[in-house]
Amino acid sequence: MEAMEGQEGTGASEILPPPPRRRLRRAGRLLGAVLLFVVAAAGAVVVRNAGQPGCLISPGSCYVVTPGPAENVEPLVRVEGARSYPPQGELMLTTVRLDVAGVQDLFRKALDPSVELLPRSLVNPHGLSEEEQDELNLEEMEASKERAAVAALRFLGYEVRPEEGVKVMRVLKDTPARGVLEEGDVIIAVDGRPVKEPREVSEAVKARRVGEKVSFTVRRGGETLELSVGTIESTLEAGKPMVGAVLETAYRLPFKVAIETKEIGGPSAGLVFALAIVDHLTPGDLTGGHRVAGTGTLDEEGKVGPVGGVAQKVRAAEASGAEFFLVPREDLSEARKAARRIRVVGVSSLKEAVDFLISEGGRM
Repeated sequence: MEAMEGQEGTGASEILPPPPRRRLRRAGRLLGAVLLFVVAAAGAVVVRNAGQPGCLISPGSCYVVTPGPAENVEPLVRVEGARSYPPQGELMLTTVRLDVAGVQDLFRKALDPSVELLPRSLVNPHGLSEEEQDELNLEEMEASKERAAVAALRFLGYEVRPEEGVKVMRVLKDTPARGVLEEGDVIIAVDGRPVKEPREVSEAVKARRVGEKVSFTVRRGGETLELSVGTIESTLEAGKPMVGAVLETAYRLPFKVAIETKEIGGPSAGLVFALAIVDHLTPGDLTGGHRVAGTGTLDEEGKVGPVGGVAQKVRAAEASGAEFFLVPREDLSEARKAARRIRVVGVSSLKEAVDFLISEGGRM
């Protein structure tokens, strides 16, 4: 995904401070921090964690990461234009909760290893506003759903090819693109040059100066439009221009697959989404009657990638009554350390996840 024209790998939307009690999908890579010492001075408390910068507990300066709820994604999936089968089991995404920390959270951390304290500099390294953080999380989620659909359909043998051009997934508020570009637009050229990947759009925009306009050739429905969009300074790269569109490789699906996630953000439900799509499109019960929870990013080829907040997500899965917790193989060790009673299973691909469920009585 190209967030705000090409902010790949920033991690900005991995762990972002929402309002109190707000749920997030992904909490960034946590380092299994260990409390070393606490210093109280001038009404503030500094917590130092192994491998992390100090966490100053004063208003708005530090955040506490705890297990969030787990949610069954089966009812969130809708298929239109193909035969689907009512799901019988439960496939649950897991979440973490991120709140402003208080001194009382020091005691929570001391008593519960699933509680983490993180400094604002790590949570929000780019100094984004709350609204910008929310936008980034939702961008990650939209891209995750798209990739999950592509991976699931390819796994089931459907032909899914990239379209010509780059799809506009989201248009950010208070940016030049708002009111000019629309969600669902397919950009086929920038300043007259054809584009096939989000990176190419990003590079073309960043080649301009802040304040200059960029010409987009866009396919919208059955029309081809020539649109001019101004630029402003990027909220993630100082001195670099952006127009405010979130871009993704465009794919032509053989039928519509929609996933309703409402306010949940982040990319780490991709694996669970893809499993739910497979379950909807096959007549058997993929879960085999088990309650299954999981986490993991997923690319279009079905490869599972690592996530953050694994310890918190294991506890969320246990609290939901899940029997199995599917986790990226890279995060397996951390997940097993956090588990108390749930069976943790590491997978590196969608196929491995499906194979495991079938081995436990699931059917397609």
